[in-house]
Amino acid sequence: MQCKQFKKKLSAFQDNRLPQDQMEAMASHRQSCVECREMAEALESVWKMLSILPEPDPEPYFYTRLKARMEIDETSKPFSWIQRAFVSAIATVTLALGIFIGGMTGRFSRTSWPSTDDLFYELPLEELNVLSESSYASDYFEIFDQEGAVE
Repeated sequence: MQCKQFKKKLSAFQDNRLPQDQMEAMASHRQSCVECREMAEALESVWKMLSILPEPDPEPYFYTRLKARMEIDETSKPFSWIQRAFVSAIATVTLALGIFIGGMTGRFSRTSWPSTDDLFYELPLEELNVLSESSYASDYFEIFDQEGAVE
């Protein structure tokens, strides 16, 4: 018997729940392997300490409610790993497609935009620059006087 098998069956061995041939193989391995013997002794000491504690008195219908809750948890698993992977893949493809389409839309619409030179080419910029570098109030009165003089 190997240590891995011994460790796997140790609890059943201590509870005498193994077939007779496996019980004998476990006992002989325990005698021959120091590491497994120490682990078995440590587990036995833990069980001895736990046996000192009083047994809990469960509430009425505790096991019935526990079993019902466990059955609900088993049947109410929202998604299997395949469904979660599928939803993640769909979300990733949708996001990538949105980024691609947005980039392509921006690229094509930018080619039809006029350049800044075209926007201001036909504007009479000299007429827009009427205000002098003095104060805004004096410029306002100058413009008001010019309009008043025209009438």
